[in-house]
Amino acid sequence: MTTQVSSVASVPGLDIQAEVIAPVRFGDGVLLPAGTVLHGTVMNRHATGLGIVHERASVWLEFHEYELPNHRVYPIIARVEKVDNARESVTKDGKIRGILAADSPQQVLNGVWTVPSRSLFQRATIGLTGASEKAWRSYAPGPIGAIGLFGLRCALFRLPDPEIRLPAGTELQLRLVNLPTDVPLYELPEEIQVPERIASALTALPVEVTKPEGAPVKDIINVAFDGTAEQVQNAFLTAGWSTAEDITKHSVAEEYQAFTQKRGYARAPASLLLYRNREPDFVFEKSLNNVMYRHHIRVWKEDVNGHTVWVGAATHDIGVGADLRKVKFTHRIDRAIDEERQKVVDDIAYSGCSTGTGYVARPDIKAPGIMTDKRLAYLELHSCEATRRGLTFSTPVGRTARLAAIARRIILESRQYVERENSVFWMYRVTKWTRAALRKAPPA
Repeated sequence: MTTQVSSVASVPGLDIQAEVIAPVRFGDGVLLPAGTVLHGTVMNRHATGLGIVHERASVWLEFHEYELPNHRVYPIIARVEKVDNARESVTKDGKIRGILAADSPQQVLNGVWTVPSRSLFQRATIGLTGASEKAWRSYAPGPIGAIGLFGLRCALFRLPDPEIRLPAGTELQLRLVNLPTDVPLYELPEEIQVPERIASALTALPVEVTKPEGAPVKDIINVAFDGTAEQVQNAFLTAGWSTAEDITKHSVAEEYQAFTQKRGYARAPASLLLYRNREPDFVFEKSLNNVMYRHHIRVWKEDVNGHTVWVGAATHDIGVGADLRKVKFTHRIDRAIDEERQKVVDDIAYSGCSTGTGYVARPDIKAPGIMTDKRLAYLELHSCEATRRGLTFSTPVGRTARLAAIARRIILESRQYVERENSVFWMYRVTKWTRAALRKAPPA
């Protein structure tokens, strides 16, 4: 996106634009080359407001024409299929749906044990649910105690912003709905020939990446860069990537807050992984507004037949899991790691910092637990200006006043508690999950 979109300020009929950052293939050719501009419209939107009418914000975008780099314009109908690395979801008809702001781990623990009763609505309205209710009954009776407990909970656990705010630089995946038959197609980009002495050396390099204690992981070496350290850094910076912060008490606390508040952390730390018993020289990542989802790559310097090459393991974090043995959260990666390899290739090409890309076949490697053709992408870099072409966060529009935010919190938490976070609803949910699992189970 080259224009920002908000469920608060983007009124229906507002013109929007997006730019193609990776060639869109169609048959044996390219339909939309990188640099193609898409023109669209905000079809509809609903803000959460106070949460009385809408618990979720929503935005519906539609693109109706595209302009090629040679300025020729063609009609098209395309709708959003996915917002990359976003906390928002997308419906089948292309509507972007916001989050349920009150649906959080703290809220679930508060209400999952509660049986609905006559006083349910009263307790929910004044914030006395779950642990807060028990504390109020035991230690702080009276209205002053209720206000104090509510204020303490607001201070300790911030309610995530329920509105949709997508800045310029947000990456979308679109679905073509309608396309004319006479549109031009372009040839696929040609792959460069990797020098034989470098290709043979890269083929001989090990691909395994490990944890510090030596345990294998699903990450493998799948990208190589021919260039200087400065060229590698500038290429990723220009493509909108960021460098990951070191693991410190501050960064871990910030990552946890981002998780509980359902927001992004552009420089979230990455766990330490080793290649040939060495720590990475660079760790780059690219995310949006969800700390659980991010593209990232660890890069190591290698000497290949007297030539400096930087090798990287690129993977896509798509969720958070739990390591019960170490009692900590870990990221889950997408098994289709070739898609992440292509993401790196497309982003660096879009940055204008590479002269071409070739591929090195590695037929003998083992890659359990992932789906890959086992090839390594080889990118030739050149010097380029480190001008960031990624997210451009302008001043957020439509900030909610403090009193309105407090009122919205009470309303959203009350609706969430009454409608979902009680034992009756959870029995319904477990029953639904069980029936769905039984339907998918293979016959005995």
